[in-house]
Amino acid sequence: MAEDDAFRKGLALASRVGLELVAATVLGAGLGYGLDRWLGTGPWLLVVGVVLGAVAGFLAVYRLVNAPP
Repeated sequence: MAEDDAFRKGLALASRVGLELVAATVLGAGLGYGLDRWLGTGPWLLVVGVVLGAVAGFLAVYRLVNAPP
């Protein structure tokens, strides 16, 4: 029973890590793409948005993994 509980907690943590990374990157890309279309700046803000989104995702994962239980 305890092994099953630990497996579920690990699975929940792994899926949350994946969701955090993908969501932050997609949000950054979407904002960058929208700003590029609005300002007509080409792919530059999209690239910046993807990079900042990925950095934000990694920071969120770092905080999640290092949070006290």
